[in-house]
Amino acid sequence: MKNLLPLGLLLSSLCSVAATDEQGDKAGITEAVAINQLRRAGIAVNKIRGRGWIGAGIRTENDDVPAAVLKNLQYIKGLEEVAVFSNKMEERLEAIADVPGLKIILIQAGNMSDMSDRSLRHLSKHTEVTQLSIKSDKVTDAGLIHLEPLKKLEKLKLIDTKVTKPGLEKLYKVLPKCVVELN
Repeated sequence: MKNLLPLGLLLSSLCSVAATDEQGDKAGITEAVAINQLRRAGIAVNKIRGRGWIGAGIRTENDDVPAAVLKNLQYIKGLEEVAVFSNKMEERLEAIADVPGLKIILIQAGNMSDMSDRSLRHLSKHTEVTQLSIKSDKVTDAGLIHLEPLKKLEKLKLIDTKVTKPGLEKLYKVLPKCVVELN
């Protein structure tokens, strides 16, 4: 496994570089147009020189950004990491549900968040994810069922959740290679 920096550190140390790929997709949206729309909305989209697209950060300050703008993340080739800090977690997780190839997802629900166990259903499409961090006092054992399709998940960090040992034991039966850190 390659060495990965913690996402918070990674996003704070990345340099912004303009996209050069102008090939569009079926919707007619090019990567450069998508990145431009995201950046104009205040969404951080960054890469490390020579490594391709690495991360995007959606912060609470961006809660007024329409979900349609966030859906532009799916047009960024090689995007590996997304950090979502929001009070509109349901909408934000739905917006990133179709972003292909994500390896790392960091979720931190705000104090006034609409996060729920049901919100985690949007993560089930991200079958390439190897690391997932969830901070929300509204996540319980019931939400873990939505993580079961994440067969490549190696590390799950749960912070301030209401997940119990029996809930983790049930998840471990489905994802035996996943290491869980419970805070």
